[in-house]
Amino acid sequence: MSAVKGTVYLGVSRGLALILNLWAFGRYVAWLGDELWGAVALLLVLSTIISAVCDLGMGNGTINAVVKAFHGGDVERADRVLSSHTIVSLMLTSTASLFFVVLFFTKYIKGVGQDIHGVLFYFTAAATVIQVFVLNGHNAVLVSKGEYGFISVVSLIGVAINTAVSLAVVYTTRHPWGFMAGNMVSSFFVILCYERKSRNYGLRRVPFRYYAEEFAPVKEFVRRSWLGNTAQIFSGLDKVTLKQVMGQGALGVYDQAAKIPATLNSTMPLAQVFPAEIAKSNLDGPEALLKTYWKVMPTTLALMMAVLFIPSAFGGQILGLFLDKVTGPMVAVFVLASLDATFSVYGSMFAIFANGVGKPNVATPFIWYMLIGVAALAYPSALYFGLVGVAGSRVLLQVLQFYLIERSLKRHVIPDLPMGRALARKGLIFCVGLLVWGAGYAINSFASIPVWAALLLATALSYSFMVLMVCSRMITLPAKLEFLVPKFRRA
Repeated sequence: MSAVKGTVYLGVSRGLALILNLWAFGRYVAWLGDELWGAVALLLVLSTIISAVCDLGMGNGTINAVVKAFHGGDVERADRVLSSHTIVSLMLTSTASLFFVVLFFTKYIKGVGQDIHGVLFYFTAAATVIQVFVLNGHNAVLVSKGEYGFISVVSLIGVAINTAVSLAVVYTTRHPWGFMAGNMVSSFFVILCYERKSRNYGLRRVPFRYYAEEFAPVKEFVRRSWLGNTAQIFSGLDKVTLKQVMGQGALGVYDQAAKIPATLNSTMPLAQVFPAEIAKSNLDGPEALLKTYWKVMPTTLALMMAVLFIPSAFGGQILGLFLDKVTGPMVAVFVLASLDATFSVYGSMFAIFANGVGKPNVATPFIWYMLIGVAALAYPSALYFGLVGVAGSRVLLQVLQFYLIERSLKRHVIPDLPMGRALARKGLIFCVGLLVWGAGYAINSFASIPVWAALLLATALSYSFMVLMVCSRMITLPAKLEFLVPKFRRA
């Protein structure tokens, strides 16, 4: 299955999962309150940091190694890479667990005591992070074989299990560990399904141990990417700073406002689909890699503008669908977070290209740029401008690297990339998207629009924007998706 078609499969399944997640999100906030939801938000940030520091890029390195093994028809080598990955992942569990033990005893996350509920809070988070390590290896196998349909179904079932367990436990206990318990149970289910599917490709037939020779390319990948992954220590610093400056309750409010674009961001299957696709294109030569760029990069930016940013013109109504209390600062944070997520996804595609050609270090300066920038601006932004200032500082940093990402792509990843054409297309897509958003905001400002009308208008504006992008040949769609645009496009 092609990567674009795989993206559609995963996008549909994750879209359904998104609806379920956002509905459940409103219930969690209502049952836990701002303070305890702030505890969940902080733990998720810290879990991401711990996962990145322990993994150090091993997941992406494993994808590259497995793709190359299957591309060369060497199933046994792929099997040995997977076995080695699993062994190393299990070894990392002690390091990851230690971090959570330290968090537990330092009482850094307020509102969660050292009783049985506190133990369960940190235990379920640690178990989820550990499962992610193991899951990365299985994911490498399935995406390299184009099993996007299988991944879609299993992921959707996993989300349903996650939501059911989390809602039941949070409602019963009114403690935030229930949220993490759902993650833990669903991750275990997905691992079992992926393990069973992997065996269909002749895997898990070699002795279960560490194979130094086969895992050497992964280690080399980690060596080149550890600096960028170590930088994730500073990820989420805006939220950590908000917690310190304004309190955990304010963090809870900020996370509520940014939750929808963040969830939409994580729903996009690009990081799951394209690492293997780009690695394959790189093996086929520079021309194939450039063709992949034109196929995915402009379309990614346009799609993010349509899905993430343009609907935020109706932010008040959208937030009101899920939250009982919506304030002006929350709406402003929602708009800014939507734009930040748009840039973030496009930047992630740049990192995926760098990883796909075996140059993860190319993305490292940009990772550090964002993190150092957030570190420098988070405290004064929170102190003087509150929630909106923190969200705005992130957008400012994203805009300032707009040009540099494309320049780095040409210099280090795709030498044949025509810079003028690439920048013009990228800039035009962004400017048109900004104008469409402005039209929606103006309509919303001068009229009292009910929720149902706001959703219809947001959908119509996003669709019109995408049609305009296709008809002006700014982006291309696969032949099977051309029915989504007017017939005169093909005349």
